[in-house]
Amino acid sequence: MSQGAWIKLSVGWDEDERIALLPYEAQLVWIKVLTRAKRQRPGGSFGSVEHLKALLPEKLHKQIKVLVDAGLLAVEDGRLVVVSWSKHQIDPTSSERTARWRATLSRRPSTVLSRTEKEKDIEREKETDTLSKTGGMTSVGDVIFGRVK
Repeated sequence: MSQGAWIKLSVGWDEDERIALLPYEAQLVWIKVLTRAKRQRPGGSFGSVEHLKALLPEKLHKQIKVLVDAGLLAVEDGRLVVVSWSKHQIDPTSSERTARWRATLSRRPSTVLSRTEKEKDIEREKETDTLSKTGGMTSVGDVIFGRVK
């Protein structure tokens, strides 16, 4: 599951005042919350405080309030969200990698045969002719036992 396999964590992640003033255990829980938030849809958002509690060991539940009080987590429309998630977890190389991937795909020969509209019309005519000759729908038994002419 490569899409949710990483989080962006700068080397100075704990120098932000909101995090630096947290107790040590709350700082470690913050990293755990980020990893859990990455796998949520939409990213950085939990269904509720209870949802996050279900993802964390019970002994860490008290740290959720500490993170909310520090302004790192917030309740919005009943959901618990990581504040500024998209600002901090955006992949700066995503656009470049996507462009390279699309360029690679456009250089490859297509493996799917494309039929022209005329070929599709001929196919439809054959199907119509077959139906009219058999007087409508053909049963599976007629096809299996070769009773279709």
